[in-house]
Amino acid sequence: MEQNDILILHVVKWYPYHKDTQHGIFVKKHIDATGDKPHILGFINDHFPPIQTNNSTIFGAKKMTFAAKFGTFISTVNAVKPAIIHFHCFAPDLIPMLWYARLRGIKVVHSEHWSGLLPVNLMKLEPWKKQLAKWFFEHVHLVLPVSAILEEGIHTVAPKAHLKVIPNIVEKHEVMISNHEERPSVSFCMVADVVFKVKRQNVVLEAFKNLEQVKAELHFYGGGPDLGLLEAMASRLPNVYVHGRISNDQVLAILPSHKAHVLFSEYETFGITTIEARKAGIWAISRPVFGASALKDSCTLMVDNTEELTDSFKQILEENDAFIADYSFLESHPISIQLFEAYKGLFS
Repeated sequence: MEQNDILILHVVKWYPYHKDTQHGIFVKKHIDATGDKPHILGFINDHFPPIQTNNSTIFGAKKMTFAAKFGTFISTVNAVKPAIIHFHCFAPDLIPMLWYARLRGIKVVHSEHWSGLLPVNLMKLEPWKKQLAKWFFEHVHLVLPVSAILEEGIHTVAPKAHLKVIPNIVEKHEVMISNHEERPSVSFCMVADVVFKVKRQNVVLEAFKNLEQVKAELHFYGGGPDLGLLEAMASRLPNVYVHGRISNDQVLAILPSHKAHVLFSEYETFGITTIEARKAGIWAISRPVFGASALKDSCTLMVDNTEELTDSFKQILEENDAFIADYSFLESHPISIQLFEAYKGLFS
């Protein structure tokens, strides 16, 4: 059985579109790894006319009734006739779609990225949603969490679920080497949605302020609900810069111009930007509780509180430039092989 022999319909709630090219980019990378011109049906929480390209139809589904979504799903399944339906990111309205797929005898796979299912967040999950998630995960044929720590959370919710970790894709990127030691100040950066409660840019900024202004600068990349507040906080600091949201390609191009990247979130199902930073040949500051933390190397500093965060900033001021890390096993080709093996296993 070859990969192109298996017809797959991907159903997504997160996926890049014209208003936000970063929206669910991690989902798109997984889907792109499954083959050329994949069949995609998307229901995005926004309002815009349907976007059709090749085998893909993405709906702005914010005002779409569930009956309309379900009817569209059924008609798409009947038209495509997939061997596998691959859902991405749990939502309760996927449950009737799963029921219909099982009724039709179609194999069902689900990829999960949602941080709400991390062990640290399960106590916050409403009981009704936890029960729906349990039923869903235990009735798909295979669940693919992106990290072992997310796998642990899903197993807690749904002990009978069939689980296989397939990590996020972090692509190879041509790195333009920068000599940071020739610069008058050391440049740190943080790439993340600006949501203080989760990503904690405000905490990172407070720790960074312990450094002498002439020795270091800090650049924030990302958009979000707290962007305006972050801009106001940075406006009083001559060595702190807020750039707003940029595309993933722009992130990969700009990372090597910095000496280090910091990610100090409350939690992360994976922590892609830490790996991207290391593949760009710069230092990374991260936390040991993130999904990708087990992949750390000698140029990744693990910190767990603000004092350690400040110390890591100071340590990097004195360090030589980091080396370029490999992580080729996270690129699309090896992940594509893992996905195909998972699909093939459903028919053995």
